[in-house]
This record gives sequence, C-alpha cells and structure tokens, in this order.
Amino acid sequence: MLRFRLNLVKFILQCVMFLLPACAFGIAAYLRFDTSLFPPPPAKPDWRAYVTLLFFASIAWAFISTKYGLATPQRLFASGRKSRRIAVACVSTYVVTLVAIFFLPR
Repeated sequence: MLRFRLNLVKFILQCVMFLLPACAFGIAAYLRFDTSLFPPPPAKPDWRAYVTLLFFASIAWAFISTKYGLATPQRLFASGRKSRRIAVACVSTYVVTLVAIFFLPR
C-alpha cells in the first residue's frame, strides 16, 4: 500500500512538472493578448507558431526536468542544491527553446 501511494505521488508530481510550460504559456498568452498591459499586436497572431513552440518547450522541459530529477519525491524533499538544480533546468530549457526558435522556419 505504501509503494502504491509513493507511485501515485510520483505520477502526480510528474504530471504537474510536465504541465508547467503549458501553464506558463497560458498565463503569458492571457497577459499579452487579453489584457491592456501591452500594446495590441500589429497583426492577428499566428497561433500555429505558439503551439509549435509550446510543444517543443514542453518536450524539452520533460527531458531536462527528468534529467535533473525534479519530478521525483525523493529529491523533492531532500535537503540541499534544489534551487541550483531548478535554476539549471530552467536555463537549459530556455536555451534549448531559443535554439529551436532560431531554426524554426518563418
């Protein structure tokens, strides 16, 4: 029973970690297009580019967060170096996404 609960917690944690880019993109899209915080876009936005970027960023985040062990309960509650691992994973995902943007056709 304890192993089942640990596996359930691990599964839920991984789902939450893998949905973080989608949540970030949703908040950014809301702030950019549905509020008056930014000037209106000059043309209607191309949603295919945003969805492609979201897809790529989510896959990159899934691999990188798994590599750094961010989605495991054992490392989540362990002491030390969590902030550094989270920062390195975020920066790595950002760099990989920027490289992908550079090579995407326009």
